[in-house]
Amino acid sequence: MNLDSIFDKITKDYTMALLKWAYQRTGNHTEAEDLVQSVMMQLVKSIKRLKEKGEKIENLNGYIWKVAHYVWCNHLRDNKFHLMCEPMADVGNAFIHSDDVVAELTSIHQDDVKKETISKMRMSVSRLNYLHRETMIMFYIDSLPIKEIALRLKITENNVKKVLFDARNKVREAIIKMDNSDKYVYRPQRLLVTYTGQINDNHDIVFIRKTLSKQNICIECYKTPKTLDELTESLGIPKAYLEDDIDWLVEREFLKLHKGRYSTMFMIYTAEFETEKMRVFMKYKTAFSDKIIDRLIDQKEKIKSIGFYGSEFPIERLLWLLIYILIKDIHLDDYTMLFEDYPIRPDGYRYIPRGFMQSQNPEKIKQVIGEKYTSFLNWQTTGYTTCGNESFDALWYGMYNAGNSKIATMFSLNRETYRMVIGKVLRPDFDIENLNEDEKAILGEMISWGMFSSVGNAFNRSSYRPNFYLFTENQFQALEVILSNIREEFSTLSQQICDELAQMCQKILPKQLKSQHKYVVRNAFNTIAYTTTGFGFYDDKLYKPKDENECALLTLMMKLK
Repeated sequence: MNLDSIFDKITKDYTMALLKWAYQRTGNHTEAEDLVQSVMMQLVKSIKRLKEKGEKIENLNGYIWKVAHYVWCNHLRDNKFHLMCEPMADVGNAFIHSDDVVAELTSIHQDDVKKETISKMRMSVSRLNYLHRETMIMFYIDSLPIKEIALRLKITENNVKKVLFDARNKVREAIIKMDNSDKYVYRPQRLLVTYTGQINDNHDIVFIRKTLSKQNICIECYKTPKTLDELTESLGIPKAYLEDDIDWLVEREFLKLHKGRYSTMFMIYTAEFETEKMRVFMKYKTAFSDKIIDRLIDQKEKIKSIGFYGSEFPIERLLWLLIYILIKDIHLDDYTMLFEDYPIRPDGYRYIPRGFMQSQNPEKIKQVIGEKYTSFLNWQTTGYTTCGNESFDALWYGMYNAGNSKIATMFSLNRETYRMVIGKVLRPDFDIENLNEDEKAILGEMISWGMFSSVGNAFNRSSYRPNFYLFTENQFQALEVILSNIREEFSTLSQQICDELAQMCQKILPKQLKSQHKYVVRNAFNTIAYTTTGFGFYDDKLYKPKDENECALLTLMMKLK
């Protein structure tokens, strides 16, 4: 009988009998199913081993129950109930070659235990501090004598012996702790670190984005300060690797060390924070978000009469841009932060870092905002971004599905050539023949993003129409007059929303970040522009873009100089 046939027969003829047997011993259906699964796995392993050796199973029934008894005894032993294992005589005498079976199973079990113990020892040693770790390695792996270890570590021989004694105890305790743990699996999370302030491609946050260990250290130290030992335990990362990352994070002021514990020194937007923030926004949806949209619609004729490029679009499309421009500049007496208020970081740039959890469960937020707006949580956004040159200033609020848009390329500091090409194309006397080959390639690239459309003219040349909003200085000032009047109408309510956000922050922010609540509140309030856009979109008040390229352009504007 081949292996597949044996396994099919066991599954068909013995599953129910094994379940009944297992339930009689455990008294619990779940534990019984787990026990039967362990028996099946052991049968697969042991039968394969016998087949490889060319040995036959003369009594399959006896073999199955012998394996079941063996697994049950190991289960009891692992749970430290040694005396509960019944004697072999009580399970019947229908076993052929029982001594060989026991020897085979014991050999397999011992191999597994040995591998597991070695793995645990390696893990435990890797988590020791530098002195304990190096002493253990020199003594047990390098086989160095105590005297040589003392010379290398520049400590006394007695101290070497003491360190070895302490290290052995720590390893032993760690292994015992692992044995008593239901799970010893580490699932690293991802933290998207962004910033508000001075734009630069060489911020220190670039290094955090590239390193999963740095991200998880910051997450672990956010709510509760952690020691190095606690971080090693919770992250499952050896101290030898953690130490350099932690030192860097402290030096670059992302962490702070106080009394042996590390605290994260920048805001992380957790599921709890986002849920409570959305609770505030939902409370004011009708009075604030809905009425903001209604007031902009009321002013559509005045807005369109300004005559900026793009004013011919329907108000449903214009709202994508107008909502953000209006809300971001609402004046808040107690929560206004100027650029000079931002700290100068160790990398020399003025900005405030912030982090967003990327693996958090959104279920609680969904309960707060309701089924209608659930999809809003999946929007990919870039947030408020600016750039410019001698020809124009650009603002982009990339929302909806714009998070991965190529337009973001234009805002990188090392993309000055892109902005130079845009400046040339926007000139009234633009002629494509005045571009060099590299500039033509860049223009072609931006056309593929949808930023420009090529339009033939009477002279058999091509002109290029922008697919975003263009303002002159006077036109933008005229728009600001209209928006300022609306902002004034909502100033008292805006202050009230911020006061509630401030109360929320005092409850949720970790102790080490309480002093940053002014920035956190202002930043949280700014996101109500993003939320208001989402509400309007799912309330069918905003234009629905046909694809990702179009949606990226809905919030892109340039102000000509």
